[in-house]
Amino acid sequence: MQVVKYRHSRFFAVYDAAGELVVVTVYKRGAQEIVRRLTQLPPLPELPQLPPSPLPLIGSTGEVTQKRTSK
Repeated sequence: MQVVKYRHSRFFAVYDAAGELVVVTVYKRGAQEIVRRLTQLPPLPELPQLPPSPLPLIGSTGEVTQKRTSK
């Protein structure tokens, strides 16, 4: 994990080993504390894949739509 200045601001960013943004903080000490806490945690277990839901999808206006197909 890496703590760096966030873009052109006064904030600090924490990036993981893959370079993905984890958090943006106001204070550098806060970013360092986030890194300290996250590096002490055990890795998360893999979650099982759930089967697709048999329920229809409901749109934002309440209409029932066809199930999405994965591509």
